[in-house]
Amino acid sequence: MKKPLIALLSFFFIFQTLPAQASVKWLACTSGLANTNSSAVTIDISVTGKCIITFKTGQTFTIPVGVTSIEEALVVGGGGGGGFNSLGGGGGGGEVKYRKTSLSLSGITQLKVTVGAGGLDGWKATNDWTLGENGSPSFITNQSDSLIIKAGGGGGGCGATNYQLASSFSGSAGGACHLGTARAAGDGLIDPTTGWERFANAGGPGGSGGGGGAGAAATGVNGANGISLSGGTFTGTYGGGGGGWSNGATGGTGGGGRPIAIANYESAGADRATGADGVANTGGGGGAARWGGSGVVQIMYSIPNYNQTITLSSLGTSSKSYPYSQALSMSTSGSTGSGAITYAIAAGGSASSCALSNSSATATISASTSGTCLVAATIAADDYYNAATSSALTFTFSKASQSALSISSTSGSFGTPITLATNGGSGGGLVSYIYAEGTTTCTLSSGVLTAAATGTCLVTATKAPDDNYSAISSSQTTITFTAGSTTATITIADGSLVFRQAKLISASASVVGKVTFRVNNKILPGCKKKSTTGSAPNIIATCSYRPSTRGFVTISVTLNPTDPSYIGTVRTSDTYFANKRSGRRAG
Repeated sequence: MKKPLIALLSFFFIFQTLPAQASVKWLACTSGLANTNSSAVTIDISVTGKCIITFKTGQTFTIPVGVTSIEEALVVGGGGGGGFNSLGGGGGGGEVKYRKTSLSLSGITQLKVTVGAGGLDGWKATNDWTLGENGSPSFITNQSDSLIIKAGGGGGGCGATNYQLASSFSGSAGGACHLGTARAAGDGLIDPTTGWERFANAGGPGGSGGGGGAGAAATGVNGANGISLSGGTFTGTYGGGGGGWSNGATGGTGGGGRPIAIANYESAGADRATGADGVANTGGGGGAARWGGSGVVQIMYSIPNYNQTITLSSLGTSSKSYPYSQALSMSTSGSTGSGAITYAIAAGGSASSCALSNSSATATISASTSGTCLVAATIAADDYYNAATSSALTFTFSKASQSALSISSTSGSFGTPITLATNGGSGGGLVSYIYAEGTTTCTLSSGVLTAAATGTCLVTATKAPDDNYSAISSSQTTITFTAGSTTATITIADGSLVFRQAKLISASASVVGKVTFRVNNKILPGCKKKSTTGSAPNIIATCSYRPSTRGFVTISVTLNPTDPSYIGTVRTSDTYFANKRSGRRAG
């Protein structure tokens, strides 16, 4: 049997010339095939997300993982060969079965495809004028050889004085001979699966519905047009009948047979040389004395998307430990498809207000407090790959360091406690103090430092951590207590000073000690270094004073503290007026 000239195209060459994304689809479409030679199988990837496989010869197709149904299918039987002689009929077109609804593949692991061959013509040798051969059926079975669908082959055209018997052909009938009777299509097969459209009609003089053209002396006729697919994805015309032999005879669409003039007829060989074969892989019938076209099987299914992986990593240091105010860049690896990569905060982090600056491949992560932020990257699905999300990556934001801390209260006087204070530090942590003895002993309570004597005490301040800052301590600071100051005030008993009349003078002191009373800078008799009595705040010393002069006098007191930690001498004076006595002095 003559074969069409088709260049063999290797899978490697096809793969190398496809664009990057198309190559992924190509790999998906070829995953169920052992043979991708273009003379045996062609693959159409022009419909997004679909594989359309055309089987030109028999193949075994292993169902790819994830494919659950065939969405469209076409099965066409081989065309019948044309009869040979001056009255020879054209071959009948193969049966056409087309499915535009989903065919479930539940329980099916393989499709065994058989493509029917076209029937040979009826010419064998000079004066051996005979009928053409029937086309062979095309069919699909499963892995157990159980029939799924079958399309019969077209009947062969008649010869000199007889016509094709209907005993074996199953597609459209071949053309009848001159004065012969047309034969009906012989395919009585009941389809095992609903949803298929069936096209196979009777042939006869002039052909009809794919039947071959009849042969008639001087009045050759065309074969009928084939079936033009409609309503689905597949296009094309299949199963046309071949034209009968005679002047002006041609084949129908998909069929064979070219017009030849009777004047050009010289011999059987010349007749055969000027006819036309049925078109390969259309199921068209052969014209007078020409081969029928081979059948075809075509399927379409959705490409099962591949799984892919994506891994998220940070740019820069691998420790991923930064102050909370510094953003962290991220990058991804492992993705395969063309889907957009986005980032999202994942649950489980301990930092508050984790935020992404944007959702592109250069996204950065930041937080408003210390702690952890969990981020995951997702690559979207595309025509070839399922979406994928990475494992969550933990970004750790450590607490920021506080600004330098120092103790601002560094000196005081004995007797007056110091409420300690600090400068610097950051955040809202509480400040605490630790005391260490210097040249004197101090007590520390709730931030208040009290010295037991003049001298120095050593104190360290610590500001506690909070949500954003770590703890910080000051250097050990010397707190100096100098000698304390004292006060003494003069109080005279009620009434005015009167010449030669006794008056009690009191001195109120701030600390315990000895008080000396003076009038006009002279010590009053009996009032030198008089010990104080009482306790703070009622520490006093008294002296009885009898003015010996009239007029203004200056009274002063001098306090000498008993505790050497206070300033040694404090002198206070006030001016008073001594009045004349108004009567005789008593006794």
